[in-house]
Amino acid sequence: MRTFHLSLFERFAVCILVIILFPGPCFSQGSTIAGGTTVTVASGTTYYESANMAVSSGGSINNSGTIILKGNLQNLNSGSTNLGTGTFNFNGTSSQTISGTNTMGTMIVNNSTGVILGGNTTVNTNLTLTSGLLTLGSNNLILAPLASITGGSSSSMVVAEGTGQMQEQISANGTLTFPVGDNTGTAEYSPVTLAFTSGTYAGGAYASVNLTNSPYPGMTGDYIKRYWTINSIGITSFNCNSQFNYNDPADIQGSEANIYCIRVSPNMATYSLANAAGNYLTANGLSSFGVFTGGHGVLQTALTVFLQGPYSTSNHNMNNTLATVLPLGSRSDNTKFPNQQPYNGAPWNYSGSENIATIPSNVVDWVLVDLRHASSPANAHTSSSLGKQAGLLLKNGSIVALDGLSAIQFTNLASYSDNLYPVIYHRNHMPIIAGNAATKDANQIVTYNYSTSSSQIYGGANGCIQVDSSPVRWAMMAGDASNDGAIFLNDMNTYWIPFSGYMGNYLLGDFNMDANVFLNDINTYWIPNSGFMNPLP
Repeated sequence: MRTFHLSLFERFAVCILVIILFPGPCFSQGSTIAGGTTVTVASGTTYYESANMAVSSGGSINNSGTIILKGNLQNLNSGSTNLGTGTFNFNGTSSQTISGTNTMGTMIVNNSTGVILGGNTTVNTNLTLTSGLLTLGSNNLILAPLASITGGSSSSMVVAEGTGQMQEQISANGTLTFPVGDNTGTAEYSPVTLAFTSGTYAGGAYASVNLTNSPYPGMTGDYIKRYWTINSIGITSFNCNSQFNYNDPADIQGSEANIYCIRVSPNMATYSLANAAGNYLTANGLSSFGVFTGGHGVLQTALTVFLQGPYSTSNHNMNNTLATVLPLGSRSDNTKFPNQQPYNGAPWNYSGSENIATIPSNVVDWVLVDLRHASSPANAHTSSSLGKQAGLLLKNGSIVALDGLSAIQFTNLASYSDNLYPVIYHRNHMPIIAGNAATKDANQIVTYNYSTSSSQIYGGANGCIQVDSSPVRWAMMAGDASNDGAIFLNDMNTYWIPFSGYMGNYLLGDFNMDANVFLNDINTYWIPNSGFMNPLP
C-alpha cells in the first residue's frame, strides 16, 4: 500500500504532497482516490475540496486534519471504511450526499441546502450541526459512546423521518440527546432526550430514534400530530427518563391541556400531562421503549368481579368448566368456546375484533367492559361511555386482556373531569355498574372491586347476590340471558326451554356454566332470582 499514488490527479500531485509533508491549506477542484491509494491529511492541515471527492474501491482516506468539502463524498468501497480521526466539514452551497459506509472523527454540517446520508455513517468524536438539515432517509447515523453533539434547531438538525435511525451508543449511565426533526412540508424540530439513571450496557449498546410527522393511526380528540419510535440494543435492566419535544401550535390537535404522554406500542401506558409551557412530553421511569406520542391517554383497568353461576364456595373462586371442556372455535359454533368476543349481537352490539388463538390459563369466560364517566352512577348513561373493551374473566375474579395476564387498556379517550363508573356485561348474568367512583392512580390505572359489598354495585342487593361469607363475596346474578337487567320469564322461555337437555355447548341458558343446559340451571339459579331487576342507568 502506497502513501500516495502520483496518477491520482496529476494537477493536484503537488498539492497533496504539501498536505502530507507540510501541513497547511490546500485546494482542489475534484479528486478521485484510486484503488490501492491512501491519501493522508495531516493533523493541523486543512484541505479544501470545491467539487466531489470520490474514493474508488480499494482506495482510502486517512484524515487527521480537516477536509472542507463542497461536493459529494463518494465512497465506492463495498465495506465499512474508516476515514480517520479528523474533521469532515460539509460546506457546500447545493445539496451534498455522503455515500458508502463511513466512519469519521468529526462531522460538521454547514450547508443550508442540506446533506443527505447515502449510507450508514459513524461519528466517533463530534457531530456539529451549524446550518442545514442532515437527512437520514433509510440509513443510520451512529454516534460513538464519547461523541458529543453541538447545535440543533429547526434549521440545523437530523431529519429522521424515514426508516433510518439516529443511533447513539452508550457504555455507562448518562444522557443522550437526539437533535431530530422532520422536513415534511416545513422543517420542524422535535428533539428527544433519554436520561439513563441505571442499566447494564453491553459492548456496542445503543438507543435509537426516528419519528413520523403525522398522528399515530387511530388518534382522535386531543393529541400530538407526531410520534417517536425509540429502540435499544444491548441495554438491559435500565431506568430511563425521557423527554419528547414538539411544536406549538403545529403539532397540537385540540386542547393541549388534555394531552398526556402515552406509549402506544408495543404495550400501552400513560405518563405525565404535557408541559404546555415548554411544549414537551415526559415519560419517566421507563424500563422498555416503543412508540411514544401525545393523546388523551391510556387508561388501564384493574377490575374484580365474580359470576354467581360458576362460583364455588369450596375453593372461593369460579370454575372454568367452559374453557376446559369445550374446544376453541368459531363463535357461530355453539359447541366451541368462542375464539372471538361474543358480544357482537344484540343487546350489546359491540363491534370489537378481540380474538384469541388459544385459551389462557384460568379463563372462565368472555366479559365486556364499558367505561363510563359521570357525576354519579345514576347519571352514567350509555352516552357517557368513554369506550368498550372485551376481556377475559379469570377464576379469581380478575378481568384481563387477551393474553390472560395484562390489564385491559382503553385508548384515545375523550376528555372528562368527573368520576369513572365501569359497567360489566356477561352473556347470562345481570349487567352491573359500579355503585361508587372507581379509583385512578398516577399511572392511570382504574381500580374497582365489585365483590366486597352489595353497595359496590349500583342498586345494591337488587342487582347482585352474595355467594360467599368468608371471604365476603357478592357476585353478578345469574339468569338474565336476555341481558336487559331483569330476570323474567323470557329468560327461561327463550333461552333455556328450547335448549333443555343440550350437553357440551356454549349457550345462554347454561346459567351455571358447566357446558350443559339442565334443570339445575333453572332450579338453582333462575327460579330463586326470578323477578329481580336492576336495569343500567
